[in-house]
Amino acid sequence: MMPSRGLLITLAASLILVGCGSDPGFNEETDFVRKEGAVQFVNMMADSPELTMIHGLNNQTIRFPFTTGGDIRFEDRYDWRLAYRDSNLDEVTVAEAEDQQILENTLSTFLLMGSLSQPDVQIVDVGPPAIEDRTEDSAVIWFAANLSAVSMVDLYLLE
Repeated sequence: MMPSRGLLITLAASLILVGCGSDPGFNEETDFVRKEGAVQFVNMMADSPELTMIHGLNNQTIRFPFTTGGDIRFEDRYDWRLAYRDSNLDEVTVAEAEDQQILENTLSTFLLMGSLSQPDVQIVDVGPPAIEDRTEDSAVIWFAANLSAVSMVDLYLLE
């Protein structure tokens, strides 16, 4: 059985019309561009074993009194959890939270303070200084301490 001539003309016209659409294509400046920020974790809990910070889909281990490097994250909201393994290798959650915002061009530093029984996690967001405020051979430095027995700290920067 042969298809009718009208059906063939309708089918051909439909195919031609489908091919007439326009596609602007991709704009490399705006399409698929993800804004980025960074996170850093500082373990200032003196009684902590090696801690694991689960941040979004990433995790890192941090021993006292160390810090992780700044890790790039896409600008978004992330859930996080701080945990360790006890002597039975069971995972113990120390602290957790949801919807922590990572902002573009901002370093979010998690200060893991207090103790395992009374953790205090503070998040400090620091953006880079404005370009016009930057000078050659300069750096931005900030200091954090989890002091319980010392009332004052002197900080000296040497060349």
